[in-house]
Amino acid sequence: MNITTIKVGAYQVNCYVIRQNNHVLIIDPGSNFERISSNILENEIVDGIILTHGHFDHIGAADKLSRFYKTKIYINELDMRLASDPLVDRHGFNGIVKEKMYALKEPKMTIGNFNFEVYFTPGHTIGSTSIKMDNHFFAGDFIFKNSIGRCDLETGNESEMRRSLNLIHTLSMDTIIYPGHDQITNVKDELNNNPYLR
Repeated sequence: MNITTIKVGAYQVNCYVIRQNNHVLIIDPGSNFERISSNILENEIVDGIILTHGHFDHIGAADKLSRFYKTKIYINELDMRLASDPLVDRHGFNGIVKEKMYALKEPKMTIGNFNFEVYFTPGHTIGSTSIKMDNHFFAGDFIFKNSIGRCDLETGNESEMRRSLNLIHTLSMDTIIYPGHDQITNVKDELNNNPYLR
């Protein structure tokens, strides 16, 4: 499995392009269709697009990629309205998903060539979801290097975030965390250095 990180948009979202045996999965295509698609080869098959949550900065290129590659968009159904209704995500921008969205389901899913575990990790949004493939944990805005996602935006909840953070203690120390912004980290470093996990 090969993972490419592409920083997109004004908020420098980490869009992840995961490839395996000529198949591709895209996580959080926040914007810039051209930059993302230029990292996908002509002979590669895009099996799906996963949105870790519905905030505008993580979804901006989803529609165009879905239409171009004729592939489905997946998100926790609790965040579908956040992703599709500009009046719900009142953070001030107009990135929404107009294409049909399909629900992510716990505890495990298969999309095309990819098998992975699904963890609902509410707190940043009600439908915030993390994806785990082997020791690769794609966290969206759930957890960052030495920090966590904000809980004061639409559908955020601090109590739910505290409960969700218990998950990090159950993962193996060598699990690599791929956050929605900033630097890639790992469970061992976060347990040692992240003040929100103490």
